[in-house]
Amino acid sequence: MKKDIIFHQAQQVHIAIIQNEDTLFDLYLINQNQTALRNILINTNGEKPGYKSSTLRYYLERLEELSYIKFESVMQDVMELNNSIMLSYYIGMDIFEKEFLFSYDQLIKTSPQEIPLIKQNGYLL
Repeated sequence: MKKDIIFHQAQQVHIAIIQNEDTLFDLYLINQNQTALRNILINTNGEKPGYKSSTLRYYLERLEELSYIKFESVMQDVMELNNSIMLSYYIGMDIFEKEFLFSYDQLIKTSPQEIPLIKQNGYLL
């Protein structure tokens, strides 16, 4: 039963947002663990009063240790919503999860920084 499943807090796993063009942003999943992630599920959506984006779901079989993968490109219109990215994955037999919340307004208040492993400037969640 679901109540019997123990969900651990994800660690050393990040979402990077890198502006690709004036109105296009790429989202990356970064694994900074010393072990691979398996059975990765990512759900993304955005909303604000009067607007709601579609929920997009991604499945990745594996992400090697100390690596990254681009999983979505987002238009400026969607970036301006309050966005949620829900991540879950396995390491061994343990399930880990984490929710990343952000809005474009929050991001632009900070300076882009070099993203580990990717070596491009962007925002790290």
